[in-house]
Amino acid sequence: MHSIEIELHPLTGYQNKPLRSIKFGLPEQWDELTADQILAIAPLYFQRMPEMDFKLHCLACLLPARTGAYLRDEEILRLLPCLDWLTQDVSLTKQNFREIYYGLSGPKDGFENMTVAEYITADQYFCQYLQDEAEEDLHLFVACLFRPIANKRDSSDKRAKFSQDATGYLPKVKRLKPAFLLAQILWFAGCKRELCELYPSAFPKPHEEAPEQASEGGGWNKVLFYIAEQKLFGDFANLTENTYIHNIFSYIDSKIEQNNESTASDKEPERFENDV
Repeated sequence: MHSIEIELHPLTGYQNKPLRSIKFGLPEQWDELTADQILAIAPLYFQRMPEMDFKLHCLACLLPARTGAYLRDEEILRLLPCLDWLTQDVSLTKQNFREIYYGLSGPKDGFENMTVAEYITADQYFCQYLQDEAEEDLHLFVACLFRPIANKRDSSDKRAKFSQDATGYLPKVKRLKPAFLLAQILWFAGCKRELCELYPSAFPKPHEEAPEQASEGGGWNKVLFYIAEQKLFGDFANLTENTYIHNIFSYIDSKIEQNNESTASDKEPERFENDV
């Protein structure tokens, strides 16, 4: 969090009042944003506007109430570089929207309780929305993630079990705020990027820099289905219901790393005493 202290100038008509300074904090990464700030920024992110205008609008959302009216133009320009991270990689992984509207419960931070089938299906709608920006794909995407509460005592996942047919939840999802729906796109993009960092062997190439550019699934759907068909984690029904996505990618990552180490050792030349 950036710690900012600025001397405020008086408003017109109040010049006789003494100057004072104000201290406040500005987030310096996506996961420091509050739920309200994410809701304010998400629609701006998907608008086609110049970078400077985007940061100015975001700054207005992040400043304490009525502070902007006291800031000089030079002070505003001085603050804008503090928001450069908003125009770089989306790294939002905190899920601040759980059990909010109409009894729907959402996923946990960083795909913690995301199952394989849920990830595959949500990722398909995610990519389709980024390509076509169809409202139907956005609704179906969110319906994969936010589902009715089935077990309030389940600390790992209170949501109803995932079903590939999410149309039953659409009436409730369509009542959610558009800003909330777009916030989930940003969150999903950030979590996908985190997978690359957590499992570098499984993801040798990072995703694109912005979620609207990350419109290709990267072929991982086929990999996941292959694992299911080979019954590496049991039959596919069991895989769908019980296996979390992190377990799968952890397995893939370790196997690739073991294979790379084995391949490297096979290529090492034989050493003889005379060579020393």
